[in-house]
Amino acid sequence: MMNDRSQQRNSLQKVKERIVLKIRLMGTKNEIKWFEKILKRQPKVVVTEFSKLYTNKGTNQYYRVYVEVHKSNEKEQKE
Repeated sequence: MMNDRSQQRNSLQKVKERIVLKIRLMGTKNEIKWFEKILKRQPKVVVTEFSKLYTNKGTNQYYRVYVEVHKSNEKEQKE
């Protein structure tokens, strides 16, 4: 049996092994919402964070959001 420390160490190691991407998206509100739906439907990626909409300076048409994704582990999904 594993003790708590071993489990924490293994969990930490799994997190470190994950590929994490931090992405800035820019576009209209509709374009960003559209792409958010596409991202969240992808089985190979897990969206861990999707920020609120921020306005871009100098325009009221374009916005930006910050997204954090990581590669999904298909083995974890099956468990």
